[in-house]
Amino acid sequence: MYRRATGKIQSRDQYINNASLLTKQQQLTGVNEINQLTDQGLPPTNAMVRNFAMELAKKRPGKNWVYRFVDTHSNVLKSGFLTGLDLSRRKADNAYCWNKRGLFSRSSALALASGFSVSHDAA
Repeated sequence: MYRRATGKIQSRDQYINNASLLTKQQQLTGVNEINQLTDQGLPPTNAMVRNFAMELAKKRPGKNWVYRFVDTHSNVLKSGFLTGLDLSRRKADNAYCWNKRGLFSRSSALALASGFSVSHDAA
């Protein structure tokens, strides 16, 4: 307490403000920009959000910064691209699960889920 009172240690709020990449106002600007793009039909990707932050802060964000930003502001963000896909949906969208005629092959999907390799040589 003595060190905080003499100014050698700053409060937690001051530390968070000094350590964060963007100020509160810049974060609100970023959230508004993401929501505006989503409303226009162009939801931003993680790379776009990273570029927004780089423009605002004039400093490159860390590799996990976007994920932490999205997690922190998930209650006000409208974009669906910033969240990951469910693993079962990702496996269902796998190109190896579709045969040459463009039909979904349940056996291929089950084989991939089990860890087997799939070949479509025989039609």
